Amino acid sequence: MIRRETWVLLVGRLLTDPVWYFLLFWFPKYLNDSRHLSLTATGKIAWIVYLGADLGCITAGYLSSVLIRRGLQPVTSCVRIMAISAILLLFSPLVAYSPTALLATLVAAVGAFGHLSWQTSLSTLIVDLYPKRLMGTVFGLIAAGSGLGSMFFLNIAGHVVSKYSYTPVFIAMAFLHPAAWLLINKSLRITNRRTTF
Repeated sequence: MIRRETWVLLVGRLLTDPVWYFLLFWFPKYLNDSRHLSLTATGKIAWIVYLGADLGCITAGYLSSVLIRRGLQPVTSCVRIMAISAILLLFSPLVAYSPTALLATLVAAVGAFGHLSWQTSLSTLIVDLYPKRLMGTVFGLIAAGSGLGSMFFLNIAGHVVSKYSYTPVFIAMAFLHPAAWLLINKSLRITNRRTTF
């Protein structure tokens, strides 16, 4: 029997990982299509998004340690960092409305920072919630959510971009992390009442 938290974290990855894959694979194309940058000009600024992602991973781990040293339980510290990460993704629509390509890239970098700090914290939750003997299985199941969500979202995103524009995709990205956070937070509060972490 798969634990409730496993399904919740799987759905969390299903909802949120498409944001990363969109930024990873589609953002340079966005700069070319919508911002009319050449390949060379795209290369000069697109790296900023991926630097933001790197900093998000590092920052999440650091902040989690700080919160735990201040007395928070590990699960609570991860969920709080995920809340901050979800708030950062609310700025995603500003990518489409930024007046310059550089500003759009900086906003996308904030989104990448938020997503990777989210993903780092979600992965840490698995370590905090499950015994070592189950971790490989749980990581595998939850990663399936990532693959499924990304496959469906990117397929839909492709149709939206070709028929309309990139703007609806950036708007949709603002809602995925907050929705996943509400689901995870509610589930882990219920779990926390009956389980000692």
